[in-house]
This record gives sequence, C-alpha cells and structure tokens, in this order.
Amino acid sequence: MSDVESGNVPMVSEPLNEFGSSWTEDKANMVFDYAKAYLTAMKNQRFQLLYFDGFAGSGDVQLKDDTLMESVALRVMGISEPRRFDRYVMVELGKKKAGSLRAKLNERFPELRDRTWVIEDDCNAQLRNLSEYLKANQYRRVLAFLDPCGMQVDHAAVETLKDLHADVWILFPSGIGANRNLFRDVAKMKPENFKSVERILGITEQEIRDHYYEPTLFEEFPDKRDGGIERTLELYRTKLQLLFKHVSKTKEIRNSAGGIMYHLLMASQEPLAIRIADHIIKKYSGRK
Repeated sequence: MSDVESGNVPMVSEPLNEFGSSWTEDKANMVFDYAKAYLTAMKNQRFQLLYFDGFAGSGDVQLKDDTLMESVALRVMGISEPRRFDRYVMVELGKKKAGSLRAKLNERFPELRDRTWVIEDDCNAQLRNLSEYLKANQYRRVLAFLDPCGMQVDHAAVETLKDLHADVWILFPSGIGANRNLFRDVAKMKPENFKSVERILGITEQEIRDHYYEPTLFEEFPDKRDGGIERTLELYRTKLQLLFKHVSKTKEIRNSAGGIMYHLLMASQEPLAIRIADHIIKKYSGRK
C-alpha cells in the first residue's frame, strides 16, 4: 500500500480503545448509507472521487458488549457497486492505530493498495492538503468524514474547503466540547477555555462573550444565556453556511443519561446531497 508521510508528526499518547454503543453503530450506518448513495449518484460522472476519513482509527471499534464493529473506513472501502472511489485517504495520528489499519487494509483490500493512503498526521493539516488537492483539478470531488472524539477539528481548517466540491460529514462536539468550556460564571473562564471555543467555532473571545453572556448592571459579571448547546449548534451551522451553500439537518447523539454529546450533520455545495443526507438523518432519528 502506498503511504504518504507528512514529515514530523507530534508525539501523543495512544488513546484507549473506543467503546461505542447503539449511537456508534447508527453514526457508522448513516455515513455508509450516504457513501452508497453518493457513489450511485456519481456512477456515470467523469469526476475523480476521493474518500477522506479524518479520524480513521484502527479499523474496528470495540462496543460495550465487547463485540467489534468494523470501522466506517473499512465499510466504505468495501463498496464496489455501482463503482468504487478512485482514491482513499485515511488520516490517523496514533501510530499504533495507523499500523493496525494498514494491516487490515492490506489483508482485506489488496487490490486497492495503489489507490489508498494511510497518513499519520493531524486531521487539520490534512484538511488543508485536501483543499489544495481539490483546487488543483476541477474534476475532483470528495466525500469526507470528520469523526473526532472531542475538539480536535479546527474551524480554520474546515474554512479551507470554502466553495470547494466536498461533501463533509462532521461529528460536532456541541455538548462535550464548547458547552463544557463555557462556564456559567464568566469570571471562572480561563484563557484556554476561550481559546478552545474560539478554535472550533472560528470566533473571537469578544464574540463568545456577546453570543453566550447577557449584560447585567454589573458589566464585569454577565449572566450566561440559557440554551448553550442550542446556541452553539445554531452558530456552528451559520458558520458552515458561509463555507458551503447547504447544511443538513442534525442528528442528536446523547449519552446514557440523556445528555447531548454531539450533533452529526453534513455540509455540501449541492442541494441534492443535502436532500439525501436529510433523508438518512430522518431515517435514524429517534434511535437511542
């Protein structure tokens, strides 16, 4: 398998195996269903199609009942009809996970070795490379899946895809990301809390204060407005609409206690893409 190395990669500790539940399966099924529909819609087109997975993992996911679920990356690569993608780019920062993924892909799809890359790098750096890849040829199209476990995706990296032909599924950490960094008492906010929210939403500290906190008689002690997660999601969708012409509805992903962790959504330049995504989201809505 050809392997593109990007140079010096920051060393990080290897994360524990991912433990998923029914929402993990739903998320995988939704992206897989869309990939099949995408390839069907593109079967007679002249475009060169690339699948980009920003957090490809090791090739499988350990569920809570100790069963292993095949990752989205492997499932998408298994689609052969009505056509395949022309290229597959799998980004995984963890060295051990990337090695495991390479081994699985070599075993499962030896016929795709010359069109598949497993890249050990940060997703944000590779999103910037992806934008250059699209700009270089008007006949290139991308289906991307960004599936972070937290706040790893910088909005500035997503911005590089502005006006480009990419359909991007994003697992946005509306609950476990921005909301956990926005304290009710703004006086307890530290610079790193503001920076984290600035980075994933692409806004300034002053914009955070204006959007999330209500002025009071004591200006130095504003009250946090209600509906923080809803405000974050609305703001994020608005930001995406400045980059892509269309943004889908969202699929809430909750923990076992009912708290919102993420919202899954898709952005695209094409209205048909969003109609398909909305249909899939509706299909899986209401599942626990």
